[in-house]
Amino acid sequence: MNVSRRLNQMLVEMDGFEGNEGIIVIAATNRPDVLDPALLRPGRFDRQVVVGLPDVRGREQILKVHMRRVPLATDIDAAIIARGTPGFSGADLANLVNEAALFAARGNKRVVSMVEFEKAKDKIMMGAERRSMVMTEAQKRVDRVPRSGPRDYRSPGAGTRSGAQSDDYPARSCAGRDLLPA
Repeated sequence: MNVSRRLNQMLVEMDGFEGNEGIIVIAATNRPDVLDPALLRPGRFDRQVVVGLPDVRGREQILKVHMRRVPLATDIDAAIIARGTPGFSGADLANLVNEAALFAARGNKRVVSMVEFEKAKDKIMMGAERRSMVMTEAQKRVDRVPRSGPRDYRSPGAGTRSGAQSDDYPARSCAGRDLLPA
């Protein structure tokens, strides 16, 4: 069944309620901008309750719930972690605890400490650490070849300074040739 037919069927069912006594229909979305306006008419979903991100006390309580199932070091203070995680949703906080536990497990630690929570927060906020950015020797040699800017190679001398031919500069015309595999 396509989306339009499902929407129409739901609207028909909601309009068909016999007497509105004792019936409450609740729905949730994280994309209210894509809701069909027909859903928001009076008698349907005409009340909207916005649930924002948790404040520092809410984050602390959420952290405590997720920390129950993780062995924690004695230096762990949910209030300190909550203050350092503004803008985190409940799902983000659950992920933070899971990532901290994974960091501890990778380090063969029996308990999760603040160090692991800091690493987990960095990973969530900035992304995973990328160690593959080390350049190989061949990449370093290519990087050392001077860039001369865009050139138009359609006509002889086009794109070169003062109309000089590339043959006038043999070092430039063969630059990088030794970088190619034999």
